[in-house]
Amino acid sequence: MSFRQIKSPALADKAVIDTKLDESAVQGQSSLTGMPDPSQCFTLLYDVGSDSLKKIASDDFFGSFSTSDLSEGNNLYFTDARAQTAVAQDIADAVAVETSRATTAEGVLQTAIDAEVTRATAAEQANATAISNEVTRATTREDAIESGYQSADAALSLRIDNILSNTDETALNSLAEIVTAFQDADDVLTASTIANSTAISNEVARATAAESANATAISTETTRAQTAEAD
Repeated sequence: MSFRQIKSPALADKAVIDTKLDESAVQGQSSLTGMPDPSQCFTLLYDVGSDSLKKIASDDFFGSFSTSDLSEGNNLYFTDARAQTAVAQDIADAVAVETSRATTAEGVLQTAIDAEVTRATAAEQANATAISNEVTRATTREDAIESGYQSADAALSLRIDNILSNTDETALNSLAEIVTAFQDADDVLTASTIANSTAISNEVARATAAESANATAISTETTRAQTAEAD
């Protein structure tokens, strides 16, 4: 059995039934077990103008349609504009979410920074006050030490000067006065020694002369006495 031409009455309602489409009803046909190459598959279409069926390759048949031939319904077709709009909205939503999150986080960080600035400023001010107080205390103490050192140095210098060269008449309280007194005493001692030496020499001469006179007198008296006793 082969198809030559099918008139319109053959396409009336219920004109095509399962038994007519069974593979046994068409010579040389077999059942379809898989999707073959579309270019090797054909379908029959009714041509209204010629009131007949025409054979057309499946790929040509399906390739002749576009989305313009079908209404979208609930599933919208993909277009660059729709994709860009959807992506742009997703990006805008993500940016809005991230902006909100970042703004909140930045607010928290700014609050922490402000608190740290306040704390650090107070601590630095306290340190500056403590340093200023310590500088004042140290300067005052250093000035007192310097003044005390200068006073002690002046007093020590005066004492050294007094020891070396004081010439007041209150007491022998300086080396100069001690040396002068020693020299004066030495002069007196030397004069006394010389005077004593002269006196001793004079006394030795006098004693010697007296002893010699006594010896002469004793010798004369002895001679006289012996002469008198002999008579």
